[in-house]
Amino acid sequence: MNENVFVKAKAQCLSQVDRSKKGSIDEPVVHVVDAINSSSHFYTTSSCSGRVAVFWQGAEDTGCGRRKEGKWLYVSHDPVCHDDVVAAVSSCPDSGDAWLKFEPMVLHVQCQSLAAAKRLLGVALQAGFRNSGLVIGKKEHIILAVRSTHAMDVPLVIGGKLR
Repeated sequence: MNENVFVKAKAQCLSQVDRSKKGSIDEPVVHVVDAINSSSHFYTTSSCSGRVAVFWQGAEDTGCGRRKEGKWLYVSHDPVCHDDVVAAVSSCPDSGDAWLKFEPMVLHVQCQSLAAAKRLLGVALQAGFRNSGLVIGKKEHIILAVRSTHAMDVPLVIGGKLR
């Protein structure tokens, strides 16, 4: 990407209000996001430090293997308290399924050039983020997704019954 275009896009992106539900960068990754954003070759477009959640899905199927209803009963980016998870599961409706989910950290990084993207991808892979990769879009946009393979989905309630 042209350096002037990249610099303008970076300034615009970093000056915007955080549009995430939480409205701010997760504390455990602030130092990583700041380090990336301080480089002249990169800036972050989104981040999540990882989360533990309880997600409920309604029983009604749309016919495509998808369910009409779904609701986050509990979400935390911090260490989890057993009592909070139990309370979330206890609040489940009488039908459907509830899942305990662990979703690892993810970062999306706009890269100025393919060479810079490859360097940062190498760092991510060496750090154990084996599911990381590059997406090259229109207008020479190069996004590095830093992702881990460490995720977990555990059924806690199936058909409205605790397992």
